[in-house]
Amino acid sequence: MKKTLVLIAVAVPTGIAVGAVDAVFGRVLLYLGAVRDAHTAWFLPFLGLIGALMAWAYKRYGAGCENGMGMVFEASHAEREAIPLRLVPFVICATWLTHLFGGSAGREGVAVQLGAAISHRIGGWLRDAESQRIMLIAGIAAGFSGLFGTPFAATAFAMEVLTAGKLEHRALLPAAVAALCASTTAGLLGLEKFSFPLAAAPEWSAELALELTALGIVFGLTGAAFAFCLKRAKNSRKTASKTRSCALLSWASLSRPSCTCYIAADIAVSARTS
Repeated sequence: MKKTLVLIAVAVPTGIAVGAVDAVFGRVLLYLGAVRDAHTAWFLPFLGLIGALMAWAYKRYGAGCENGMGMVFEASHAEREAIPLRLVPFVICATWLTHLFGGSAGREGVAVQLGAAISHRIGGWLRDAESQRIMLIAGIAAGFSGLFGTPFAATAFAMEVLTAGKLEHRALLPAAVAALCASTTAGLLGLEKFSFPLAAAPEWSAELALELTALGIVFGLTGAAFAFCLKRAKNSRKTASKTRSCALLSWASLSRPSCTCYIAADIAVSARTS
């Protein structure tokens, strides 16, 4: 109980901080979107150049930040000690520029990454790994809630996103508090909710309930199939890469022995960085 109260207390400033960053990010994003819509022909031709500049900036100054969501998952499984705070300006600026110049970039990943980066830094002051993981979940909930103004959906999302098929019930209260604080802070700072008007609200009926249930099953199976295929594709790519490396090393050792050490060193470096 004492640990839960401590985590709730830490979740309050975490939610406020994440909500403030969400407000700045969201308000600027809305403004840039309006500018782009008014002058699309001026910005769209430079999308490729902006993409190249962003890639250069990530490589030159943001080493590791290009794998933003990967760092979040690694931190949640104690495979990474810290998420660098430089991830926040990198992912925010990259999304701003992408939207301004007509590119397609979602906001959900940005919300998760900036919330996780801030909360993981704050959670680093706590001693045990479990508390740090809970604070990471609270930060994800805060990031999502602050940007979209949906604290309850954000809490549910954060509790299940890090581990498929498992709910982190211990993180419920800290995540809910952080999400509510972030949503309130972003709203007070003038961030408008992203809304989509409906022409007419459907009437609730047993037929509608069955249709929604069927859609939920289809969406769940589709997501599971996508995750399965993605995992298999990554494993196949790693296997193919190792096979090509071994073949190249074998060829070099037979035909050009002097090159073998250089190829072996390059393979070792590639394996270490992958």
